[in-house]
Amino acid sequence: MDTKLRLQPSPISIPFPDSRSGYGVVELAIIVTILGVLSAAGAFAYSNAISKARVVQAISDLGAISIAIEGHEYRYSDYPTSLAEVGFDGRKDPWGNLYIYVKVDNPTGGPRTDGGGNPINTDFELYSPGEDGATASSLTSATAEDDLVRASNGKFLGLASNYGKDSGNED
Repeated sequence: MDTKLRLQPSPISIPFPDSRSGYGVVELAIIVTILGVLSAAGAFAYSNAISKARVVQAISDLGAISIAIEGHEYRYSDYPTSLAEVGFDGRKDPWGNLYIYVKVDNPTGGPRTDGGGNPINTDFELYSPGEDGATASSLTSATAEDDLVRASNGKFLGLASNYGKDSGNED
């Protein structure tokens, strides 16, 4: 008996790339550039979304604090002297700044004003100095434009730069 083993070629063939297949340096550079542009656009969109979310959170906080202050006034017929009296002492905005509350003792209005020098509140001031942490008494000041404010005695909650732009924001 002849028991020699014979190797036969496999029916499956694996093609080996020749020197002309695959991606060249130019193609790879184009792909890397496209990925870089897409990553930058995604990072920009993410940053904008985070910024908007912080503004919305600050507006929500101002609304909640304002309700607590108005509840104090309803119960005691006087506004609190500090945020501690309504349980918001040390409360920080989304940028890490303390919310600022000022009881307005002057019947003609508080210390913060609109572009015409008119007080924005006659009951109390409540605001966040915003992302830059700086503020000014006039809402039209460049320093105050990113402040989140309660104005028109609670009829407006939002960015100082938006106050007075829509009808009904000012008294």
